[in-house]
Amino acid sequence: MTKDGTGQALVLLNAAAGGGRAGRIWRSLERHPHGGEVELLTPGSVRETRALLADRLTDSDVDRLVAIGGDGTAHLAVDALLRAGRGDDVAFGLVPAGTGSDFARGVGLPKRPADAFALALGHGSGRQGPRPVDVVEIETDDGDRRFCLNIASAGLSGAVDEAVDEARLRGGGSYLAATVATLLRYGAVPYRVEVDGAAVHDGDLFLVAMANGRYFGRGMRVAPDAEVDDGLLDVVIVPPIPKWQMPWRLPAFLSGRHVRWPEVKSLRGREIRLVPGQGHVRGSGSPPFDLDGETHPAAPATFRVLPGALRLQG
Repeated sequence: MTKDGTGQALVLLNAAAGGGRAGRIWRSLERHPHGGEVELLTPGSVRETRALLADRLTDSDVDRLVAIGGDGTAHLAVDALLRAGRGDDVAFGLVPAGTGSDFARGVGLPKRPADAFALALGHGSGRQGPRPVDVVEIETDDGDRRFCLNIASAGLSGAVDEAVDEARLRGGGSYLAATVATLLRYGAVPYRVEVDGAAVHDGDLFLVAMANGRYFGRGMRVAPDAEVDDGLLDVVIVPPIPKWQMPWRLPAFLSGRHVRWPEVKSLRGREIRLVPGQGHVRGSGSPPFDLDGETHPAAPATFRVLPGALRLQG
């Protein structure tokens, strides 16, 4: 512990997030006093990030983890916290600095980096302490487990992630371009979807989202009524949509009006089971899952909400 009785804060920086915006933000933040002991972590690859976080979170003096970056950075941080079993004693803070920062948008974190950083360190105005929020646990049938903070989804979102990764695209405009290009060649994929043990869909779908937060895909309001602390996941199932309808249907995803379409299923549950079939446009099965904007191979999997599993400073 430090002399003032506070613990140590780990700051996970993804300097490349937001086209380098995160790095610039940190250079402005580090010039100001932090009011406590802060250790900056700047690993390179995803594997290095996970290994470094796993190591540092074994230190009992660490009582705060702050991510500076986008949804992918937040995802890695929260996944590491839950894997380390420290979601209930290490507060998590976020300085939104990515292209989308969809989770931060949904929970109303400050847009001004200095305000967000002060809040993340427990020095800002507003709530007096961390609040419990839900986390999504993903367990595939082969025993692999991951944790997701914002939204887990399957279908189109994973195909867009593939396109973005392959083209090494960055930025909101590039992501939108990848979305439109994917829409033009995307084929619906078959899934069996069960919510709390009851089958709710068995056949082709365009998208299925298991939402803790409200936004994904750089501002698309996929689950407009989701709450991060209600102990439930909002499940949104969008059936195949004719390509000629896409130009006038797409804006509805930005505003959240798509949940009003009679063919869209919107419900809530605590445990969702997905079993993918074949039919991806590339002929190799379903596109990957999208977990907070990061890809994960599609496979039979169970998605569970873990109520209050994370202490969010914000």
